[in-house]
Amino acid sequence: MDPEREDAAIIRVTQVDFLAQLAALIDAYDSDGDGWLTEEDWQRIEDDLQKAG
Repeated sequence: MDPEREDAAIIRVTQVDFLAQLAALIDAYDSDGDGWLTEEDWQRIEDDLQKAG
């Protein structure tokens, strides 16, 4: 095996996994609990993504 070669791991995300993660994200950022994200909620998501990136 070539020591300079990097092997990538492929992770399969099912639709159920994706929807569960999306629901958890909405729950975490939904400030008023109505299931809809406001402009302020989206701004918090953008800010957190910039901090993480």
